[in-house]
Amino acid sequence: MKHRAFSLIELSIVILIIGILVAGVTSSSRLIRQIRIQSARNLTVNSPVTSISSLHVWLETTSVNSFSSEQLDDGYLIETWNDINPQSSYKNNALQSTNSQKPIYKQSGLGSLLPVVSFTGSQMMAFANQLLLKPVSYFFVIRPNTIGNEYAVTGTSAYGMGISISSSGYIVPVQQNYNLILLNPPYVFNTILNVNKLNLVYFQYASNGAYSCYSNGVLDCTPTTKDINFVNQTLYLGYNPLSNNLFYNGDIAELIIYNKVLNDEERKSVEKYLTQKWSIK
Repeated sequence: MKHRAFSLIELSIVILIIGILVAGVTSSSRLIRQIRIQSARNLTVNSPVTSISSLHVWLETTSVNSFSSEQLDDGYLIETWNDINPQSSYKNNALQSTNSQKPIYKQSGLGSLLPVVSFTGSQMMAFANQLLLKPVSYFFVIRPNTIGNEYAVTGTSAYGMGISISSSGYIVPVQQNYNLILLNPPYVFNTILNVNKLNLVYFQYASNGAYSCYSNGVLDCTPTTKDINFVNQTLYLGYNPLSNNLFYNGDIAELIIYNKVLNDEERKSVEKYLTQKWSIK
């Protein structure tokens, strides 16, 4: 039996068919991604975040206003992460002008079909405006890359409040008095962060020093009181200069800060929005 080689025309037809199939798959993936982002944008616009007073900072990754370019490529180096807080005409944007320290835009993160901002242990951002963080309520949607080293999620340049991740994988709110970092128990969460999915973290600190914390909507530390005097300070994202220059290694999807302690109804409404948007279980 003779075996006939493909002619150039036949090869061209095969290559064309393969190209059409690949283009179809690519277009389909792009369409699905656009639908997911649009759904997340709708959730963001209709969220209860802005109906609660004293909103100070709101960073997230799906809004058309979050970054300077709406059409961001995977691996884009982020110079400005825009604050989308509509309650204030002045925006507390997170900034970084040095290329080697710019975090990275990912079109989807591990455990997330939506975009995330990736820090790999040497990137950081600083807010344009000094932030007075007492009283304060923090919401974070984050995922560390690894567990085993200490990381900083946020930090400050003077008296203030930072958020770290211990080497065991626990969230640790750190009270900072210049070079003094207070990490003593019970200033820690009880739940270890999951490296395979996004985690929802909530921490509140009242004017009298009372604080409490929640993981994925569940009370996760013993509410107690430890007072410290705050002054205006620079707030860093992904970095803490007062704790041995610690950096963050992981993804950040959303950050919401209020200059007040939220009541239970307010907290639960924001947690419900974040849980639905980021598919947190």
